Amino acid sequence: MSETTLFLLITLFIVFIIYAVHVYDKILVKRINEHEEKLEKKGILKRHYYKKDNDNR
Repeated sequence: MSETTLFLLITLFIVFIIYAVHVYDKILVKRINEHEEKLEKKGILKRHYYKKDNDNR
């Protein structure tokens, strides 16, 4: 295996790993937001740092 081929494979592998982590992070953030909305509807989660009716965010 030549040096150029090895460098290209390692670079592609690193780019693939970064992309996979990015996609997984988006999925986790989406699931966390859905879970927080569900808890807010139940009245369990009340964030102290914002109110939906207040414009002073």
